[in-house]
Amino acid sequence: MNYSRLLLILLARRKIILFALIVTVLTALMVSLLLPKSYKSTATLVLTYKGPDPVTGLTLTAQQTTGYMATQLDVIKSFKTALMVIDQLKLDQSEIVKRNYADSKTNMELRDWLATFLLRNLDVDTSRDSSVIRVNFKSTDAEFASIIANAFANAYQEISIRLTVEPSQRAAAYFTDQLNVLRDRLDAAQKRLTAYQYDKGIVDADFRLDVETRRLNDLSSQLVIAQAELIGTGVERDDKNRGNETHSIIRSTMINNLKMSLSQAESRFSEISHKLGHNHPSYAGAKAEMEKLRSELNKHIRSTTQDAINQEAEIRTALEEQKAKVLTLNRGRDELRRAGIGRCLLGEGSRGLRGSG
Repeated sequence: MNYSRLLLILLARRKIILFALIVTVLTALMVSLLLPKSYKSTATLVLTYKGPDPVTGLTLTAQQTTGYMATQLDVIKSFKTALMVIDQLKLDQSEIVKRNYADSKTNMELRDWLATFLLRNLDVDTSRDSSVIRVNFKSTDAEFASIIANAFANAYQEISIRLTVEPSQRAAAYFTDQLNVLRDRLDAAQKRLTAYQYDKGIVDADFRLDVETRRLNDLSSQLVIAQAELIGTGVERDDKNRGNETHSIIRSTMINNLKMSLSQAESRFSEISHKLGHNHPSYAGAKAEMEKLRSELNKHIRSTTQDAINQEAEIRTALEEQKAKVLTLNRGRDELRRAGIGRCLLGEGSRGLRGSG
């Protein structure tokens, strides 16, 4: 068959072909006019995920992570996401939705029927080398299509946050529960220890230790004061130089009075020596009085200095003994606590084993 013959056949049947073409066009036009209009709305998501490669440890983008993009598409198209959209928009409370649900004569629950309807009109796609996800929704209502598309995008973002936060929250809750259990065990052990101390007549170690520690602090303060007084005299512990005076001795009323009397006696003796001479009877009396006062002053100085040395030595000895006592109490308290808590925990463990058996 050549082209000229085919052309002659078409020309002979041109009326039939023209009629069929007109019918097709009219039918398409009628269908387009009778069918409701369909709108498509698109919400766009940009993924910024970066995670470590489990083998190399290198940071990978969403496109480089195997299966990541496909997983995100499945999350968006999941039944859970559709139910979240229903809850966010309260679609199950709409009267229009309820009427459409009643007209559908379905055996499904309202929420399940509505979620199925949303997913049937939902389309999610992405480019192969792109981090952009397009969430498309078709509806006869343009505004409704836009609302649903954006709602799916928002629901996906919320689910992504939950997937990130919930594991940490569960871990924190677990550790909190474990901490509470251990704290309860410690409280129970402490109560058993207290009861044990009470039954055995053991004095509260903490209270006794506090008392002895306060006494140790008092002795330390007394030693500092005694050393300051001793240092002020210029008298060393190994040097028995008692000719110098301490700050406390100077302040002593008796010694001050003796010093004043000695000073007056020395002035009187010097005056008699110059005016009356060595042979005058008053000279011998003034000299004897002056020497007596000097001797008595030196005696008091030596006595007071020795008292200061003895006091410093006594305080130092008491301080060393108190230090040893506090250290002994501290060790005893720690050993008692360890022993008591260990017995209580061992008892609880034994009871737990007997109970499980």
